[in-house]
Amino acid sequence: MPNIKFHRQNVLIAQPGTLPAQYTRHQNADATLVSEQTATTQTLTHEGYRRPQEEGRRLGISNSPSSLHTQPSGITTRPRTTLSIKPEYVRGKKPYFFEDKEWRSLKNDLKRTYINVQWQQFLDGVKSGDGIEALKQSMMATLASKDISENLKEKAEKYIQYKAGKRQYGYDQLLGKTSSFWTKGTTLESPIIRTEKGRFFKVAKAVTSELRERIKQQQGKNYRGGTFLGRGAFGTVKIAELLDEKDSTVVAAKMSSEEDLLFNESKMLDKMPANSRHFTTVRDFAFVPKKGKSTHEAILFLDIEIRGNMTSIMHKIKNSHHVTDREKLQRTLARQFVECVKEMHEQDVYHRDIKPDNFLFSKDGTIVIADFGTASIGDKRKKGDTGTLGYMAPEEMPKKSDSDKYALGQVLYDLYQTVTSSKGKPDNRDPLFNIVQLLANPKPEMRPSLEKILNSPYFQGEVYTDDELLKVIDNL
Repeated sequence: MPNIKFHRQNVLIAQPGTLPAQYTRHQNADATLVSEQTATTQTLTHEGYRRPQEEGRRLGISNSPSSLHTQPSGITTRPRTTLSIKPEYVRGKKPYFFEDKEWRSLKNDLKRTYINVQWQQFLDGVKSGDGIEALKQSMMATLASKDISENLKEKAEKYIQYKAGKRQYGYDQLLGKTSSFWTKGTTLESPIIRTEKGRFFKVAKAVTSELRERIKQQQGKNYRGGTFLGRGAFGTVKIAELLDEKDSTVVAAKMSSEEDLLFNESKMLDKMPANSRHFTTVRDFAFVPKKGKSTHEAILFLDIEIRGNMTSIMHKIKNSHHVTDREKLQRTLARQFVECVKEMHEQDVYHRDIKPDNFLFSKDGTIVIADFGTASIGDKRKKGDTGTLGYMAPEEMPKKSDSDKYALGQVLYDLYQTVTSSKGKPDNRDPLFNIVQLLANPKPEMRPSLEKILNSPYFQGEVYTDDELLKVIDNL
């Protein structure tokens, strides 16, 4: 048998020892053999160890030669995926008095390797079936580094065959590359989730003082709530974290068993401009199983906005005595409402459930449109009614853009009633009320374009900057 040389810095192995395996493994990298006897390089190309270029692009990894790292031996690899956290093996509470001390020590070392290898495979996106052989080889390498009896070695080999076939930690899901890494026997507090875009998140189990401080730093405002940010018919919204190599960012996790709604929302959000003021910048979808159950759950990770939706914001405005220029505030908010819907329509996306609840106020002093679960692209209509009573267009089969305009008119009317100081019936001389009447016209063909609305004389007046608006809202 030829003598095989292994480059140990590239091998998926957690424990010291000699690896009797046939390959090395890296994220989006080929696994290679270098034979000293034949001086040739063989490339393993089975599924899971070579990804097409488009998959590399999905994970944000360049396939250009400049992104590759060439080892002195001629093996070409890319750096591994790493995160700021790493699971460490924690021995369970099961009593060990009936086990031999030497066997217990060896089994704990094998479990550490078992967890560490699966963790790296999970980060690198290795499919469960493709990683079994590497898992076995790494555990065998740990075993080979031990000076033990033949009986104990035989027992350990059987244990390795049993454990490697189970793969308790990394799970491939029914959709794309979403996966999760469970916490059992580790220091992880909650499962780590890999999304369709190859990014990593975890849902918070508790709001610690350290987490509150990080939210305050991100949002510029104290957070006094718990892990739940909101509940609704679709499911729940919880605090989560976006993980990277050095630190993590606090985000929101929208969770629901109605996976179609969240999957549709993620598709709609991906069509929105990434640099827009009016859409979430975090928009990562995952489809993961509920542990111990046969059911699955969809999760959509979004920017966290602790200041709430515009229903609550407008309620505060109505009851506040700190607003010095109500007309300027009204014009500023109205303009941002119209800009949100206009930018969305420019991407050929129609919301179909526009209402104050579905607009959030961000840490940047801007209104962000949310809840795209019932949205659609173009003029394709879905079966059944969508929208909220009081904001739905009166026509039986409205075009999406016209029904969104009608609902926007109702939102602006809510704003008019909230901010205006007039009592009794609406004032037909008020420019904002005139815009409301134009958008809420019962005849769809009579509703003007949103571009025309923004160019109207009313919106040419003075408005707050984003920073100024943020201070006004935070002072309510």
